[in-house]
Parts: sequence; structure tokens; C-alpha cells
Amino acid sequence: MKINNPIYPWRKSSTLIFLLALAWLSLTAHAQTQTATADPVAGGDALALPSPTPACARTIKADVVALDQVIMFNRLGTVNPNGMIYALRQDVVAIDSAKGIVAGNVRLRTDKRPRPIVLRLNSGDCLRITFTNLLSPTALSDQPATRSAGIHVIGMELVGSMASDGSNVGTNVPSLVGSGGSTVYTFYATREGNNLMYSSAATTGGEADGGTLSEGLFGSVNVERQGAEWYRSQVTAADMTLAKTGTTPGGQPIINYDAVYPVGHPRAGQPILKMLNVDTIVNTDLNAIITGPNKGRFPTGTYRANATNPDRDKPFREFTVIYHDEVQDVQAFPQFEDPVLSHTLHSVEDKFAINYGIAGVGAEILANRLGVGPMFNCTECKFEEFFLSSWAIGDPAQIVDVPANTTNSLGNLIKGRKATKVLYPDDPSNVHHSYIGDPVKMRVVHAGPKEHHIHHLHAHQWLQTPDDDNSTYLDSQALGPGFRIHD
Repeated sequence: MKINNPIYPWRKSSTLIFLLALAWLSLTAHAQTQTATADPVAGGDALALPSPTPACARTIKADVVALDQVIMFNRLGTVNPNGMIYALRQDVVAIDSAKGIVAGNVRLRTDKRPRPIVLRLNSGDCLRITFTNLLSPTALSDQPATRSAGIHVIGMELVGSMASDGSNVGTNVPSLVGSGGSTVYTFYATREGNNLMYSSAATTGGEADGGTLSEGLFGSVNVERQGAEWYRSQVTAADMTLAKTGTTPGGQPIINYDAVYPVGHPRAGQPILKMLNVDTIVNTDLNAIITGPNKGRFPTGTYRANATNPDRDKPFREFTVIYHDEVQDVQAFPQFEDPVLSHTLHSVEDKFAINYGIAGVGAEILANRLGVGPMFNCTECKFEEFFLSSWAIGDPAQIVDVPANTTNSLGNLIKGRKATKVLYPDDPSNVHHSYIGDPVKMRVVHAGPKEHHIHHLHAHQWLQTPDDDNSTYLDSQALGPGFRIHD
């Protein structure tokens, strides 16, 4: 084909010049690389690249286990009888006391609600996790056949070597452990924010459902500013009484934030409100009160002021929100498996959760039509008109003593309300509490294996970039698997 464009000859010559220059640069770089790596040191060995070890301001310790655990998702009866979670070793007990704390024979203590674990440390600290795999040696029901496990944290620096990566990748030495095994992982925190923590041993299942992620084996590592202190923000009335030293004229309790459980208590000597006992994590609550040094403000200038929030150095409430989907569970009602209704109900199954809590519209509508649960006699309830209303369905993700799908000896649903109390009074639902005017930070992370989701808070907005005076306001943000939102 004849080209008449007068620019064409120039293009040919310029292309040739570019290729020659690229080849010269490549040869030069190769020669420089050879020179750099071939420079011998005493003894004739090549000079090794530096491997700096972070200088830890503190080393925070956590004794963490992975275990099989029943997870109840809501008051209607949706459940995963074969869940898999992380917990502190101090929070698990033996199923058969004669066998002791061994793989396949542990569960959470009765008063501890199954929730994703949250480990906290400050920027500049190192986190040393002693990890023990207490999962059953053989898979339970639909669990992944892989029984090895570990801890991998997205966004944190490893300390020492790849042995802290919690992975089995390429030619690296595997850093996962089999059932009954233990190891130590150490991480370094460089900046404030939340980081997804999960086991990389089995991240896919037969239906690409996320493996152990869909069973619940994940958590969050929350990094606070240097000098921060962390305290529990939700406790039982009994714990509040133990920590109280008096009452204000307005009736508010005066709290001793350094209080410890008294002699004779099952947790005698441990802090009631502090999440850290000297250098060891003893409370892993989703929510916390984060203060500056000595339970006070952060030093002036810790956070850059902006016009919307000119005083950002106040203590704040921290809400950890972990999205997860493709949840492995047994639906509350058999209609989800009905050959006629299953196709219609498939898209409204209880399959998306936050912090091991589900409030799906499908089960709630069925409960209303079947005459069970708190919505049993709501004749005017219609779809979203009650799907998003606690007055009709109760607070989302509440766990009760008698679920709505409880049947009699003949297998028939017991109609009406049956529950007599909400369980776990220090963590009863997916409702986060604060007073008007309280500074709040939401640490949002996506632990699900598949879909993207939108984090939206009705009637509220936040700054996309709090350190920027020109930041836009947001009332929703998208996040995908492994994504995080903070501040």
C-alpha cells in the first residue's frame, strides 16, 4: 500500500531511533545491575541487599486461636452450624473438659457472642500474634477440606521474614500451620487505619464462595495514632457497676477506667474497660472509645483541623464494620428450598452479613406471612416499609433465647412471639450507639470474597478526605473484597 503522508518517513526514522535508544538503555541497565550485584565483599560473597527491621515503639501481644463455632445470625433462626472464627485463647473453653483445649474440642465461652475479632495497636507498634490452629482435623459438613490455617493481614509490614505472611505462595517457605499446630506472626503498624485479617489457606470453595472467608474466618487489625488508649464502649450492667465509683448529679456513672475484676470473679485481675493489659490484648470488641494519653485529648495538632471539624483532637468512638457475603448458612425457613418458591426467594436469602449479623428482607417477609417473630401480627407491613424498621422487626442481628423458626414436637412452627430475652447484653445487635456531638470514626472493611457493596449511613455525611480543606462530602462509598474505609 502506497503511503503519501509526508509525515510517514519521519515516523519510520523516529521509530528506529526510539528502538535503538531503548536497546542501549536496556544494555546499560543490565551492565549496571551486573556491576552492582557482582561487587564482592570480604570472603567473595555478593553484597546482600539491606533488610531493615522496624524499630517497635511497643510490642503488643495477642494469643489468638482459630476454631469451629456455631454462628447464629439473627433472631429468626438463620445459622451456620459449622462456622469458623478467630478468638483470643482466653475466650474459648473445652467442649469436653476431659479432653482439654485441643483441636476440634473448643467453643467460645457462653457469655461471649461470636463476632469478628478486632486487634488494636498504635502507629509505630509491633503486633506479635501467637497463633494456634484449633480447627477440627477433619472438615465439618460444608467446610473447606483444607485444615491448615494462619493469619494474613493486608496493609501491614512483616517483621523478620516472610514467616509472618501467613501464606503458602511460590517458593516461599509456607507459614500456615496444620490442625493443632502453632506459630508466631509479627507485624509493624505504620499509619492509622483498619486492615483485613484472614486465613489465606483456603480462600476459594467448590462454588467459588470464598472458602474459609464465607465461614467467618476473618477479623480486623485497627491501628490508632501514637499515644492512643483504647477502652470498651459496650459492657454489661454488672461490669459497669464494678467499674463505677460514683454518680453525677445528673445520674451518669463516674467511671474508673483502670478498674479490674475483683478476686473471685472468673476474670479476676484483668481490666474491665481497658482493652490492653500491660502489653497483652484482652478485649477484642468491635467498638471502642479511643482517647489520647491518660484518657484525655490527643496532643494539639495530632489531627489537622478543618472548617467542618475544627477540633479533631478529641477522643472518639470507633465503630468497626466488617462486610461479608456468600455466607454459608442454613436459612431460617424451609420455603427457601421449596421447588416453587426457591427461584423467587433466591435473591433475598440471608447471604450478606455485617459482623456476623444478618437482617435480610426475605426471611423477615416470610416470618410476617407465617405469623412468627416480632413482626407476626403486623398486618400493614409491606416490603421496605418494615424491612428497615426496628419497630416492626426488632434491632438488626439480635440473638434471642427462642428463635422465630422454633417448632413443636410435630415439626410445626409455633406461632406468635416466643423469645423472652435478648442474649449477649453487652453486644445485643448491629446498632452502634453514641451521643449527639460525639466524634465517631467508622472503620469499614470488606471481608467477602465476591461482590462489591455500598457503605451508606442514612441521614449522615462525612468528609472524603478529612485532612483536606476542600474535601467533598460523602454519604456513601463503594468497597470491594479487601477494601477498607476509615476516618
